[in-house]
Amino acid sequence: MRKSLPVPTKLLARIASAAIALLCSVWLVACPFCLAPPQTFSERMLLSDVVVIAELVKFEVLNNGQVPKSTLRIRHILRGDEQLAARFGISSGRITVLPAEATGKPGDFFLMFGDLPNLSDDLPEVAASNSSGDAVTTEENSSKKIPVLTASISKTVSGPAVKKASLFQKVSWEIPGAVVWADFDALSPAGVDYVRRLPSRDLPAQERLAFFNAFLESPDPNIAEDSWAEFGGAAYGDVKAVRHLFQRDKLRAWIADPLMSPERLGLYGLMLGLCGEASDADFLRAHQRDAKTGEFRFGGEGLMAGYLLLTREDGLQLCREEVLSADATDSLRHAFIQSLQFFKSYEPDLLSSESICQSMRDMLAIPSMRDIAIINLARWEDWTVLPQLMTIFETEYANDPAGQKIVLQYAEACQKAAAKKSETEEAACVASDFIVRMKQKYGSLNKAAAFEFRAPQ
Repeated sequence: MRKSLPVPTKLLARIASAAIALLCSVWLVACPFCLAPPQTFSERMLLSDVVVIAELVKFEVLNNGQVPKSTLRIRHILRGDEQLAARFGISSGRITVLPAEATGKPGDFFLMFGDLPNLSDDLPEVAASNSSGDAVTTEENSSKKIPVLTASISKTVSGPAVKKASLFQKVSWEIPGAVVWADFDALSPAGVDYVRRLPSRDLPAQERLAFFNAFLESPDPNIAEDSWAEFGGAAYGDVKAVRHLFQRDKLRAWIADPLMSPERLGLYGLMLGLCGEASDADFLRAHQRDAKTGEFRFGGEGLMAGYLLLTREDGLQLCREEVLSADATDSLRHAFIQSLQFFKSYEPDLLSSESICQSMRDMLAIPSMRDIAIINLARWEDWTVLPQLMTIFETEYANDPAGQKIVLQYAEACQKAAAKKSETEEAACVASDFIVRMKQKYGSLNKAAAFEFRAPQ
């Protein structure tokens, strides 16, 4: 008899299983073992109208410590419309003043992301202003050696010095300027060089990854995170295509680091599996567990997948025996399931379909893994376990409506599959009869299901 979990624990377990299943639908467009990489510099640039590298001139706090003021000089313009740059005077060497705190010391660099106001072809005339905030004439402004562009989030453009100011009403300025600076990040000198050399997003993905491969685990944490995030957002096929550039010794050193972050650990395990040699298989298997605690490491699913890339069917058999043992942890089993999903979607020729499906069927014997196993078997259109699930429905799931719904959804998926494949007709008939009988017996099952089976897009 299945041991009932407390409701909150059971719910959390099912949410976790559903989340892992949902990962399958997004894996096809990103690294399978990178957990939600952050936006990269390139992506943030694409979403901004203007991107510049600026040098901090000074930082002040005005109004008795209430108002921060950062003065920066623009050093490099990385992105921006040339026409607007010429019209509003955004160029290298200009000073911009932000009502924000740019933490650092004079000479430090910042990467600044800005947005331009929405303008029609009939661009408004914007007057400059002096240090007191009074409008000055165009002639007076042109005589100044260091024009100042000052943005704010509190006031709008107004007054006789601004023509057609209505176009600017949704943009906030303390002193009329050209750019609303939305964000800025501190950059080291190495970061400045890195950002200036970023490859164009118009280049083939493999060319771009070749650049970022050289900066993985850079001493500069911003560079290291950005280069990892570029790999994390790349398609598996593109990562695989540049495997000849991976350096085994570096990958092994990073994997052996007990402080390596889980998301990077998963990527590095996969990379070593793609470029490694036979001796790397034992290394990957040994480092799936924490050297001190013996616990399966967060991010170890990438190490398991890398191990299976090198060992294939022989390695799969060893992993199956390990996850089915009584002392195996759920974290280890989840990693095994993720590895099966990976091979089914990305490397179907390295492990046989029957081996993958049988390994997933094995998970039905483990109550905590059963839900996710049913979801995957339905997605893979493996209807061989229908009789087994019908039995589970009325025995172990007898008092578990959530589990019953998952089994019914599997049966409904089987029904739908019959329309596409004639060989499914017999199983579909059994499923149809089962659905009718169970919904008659359990009236609550006629309500909408908690979630749907969806094939990867």
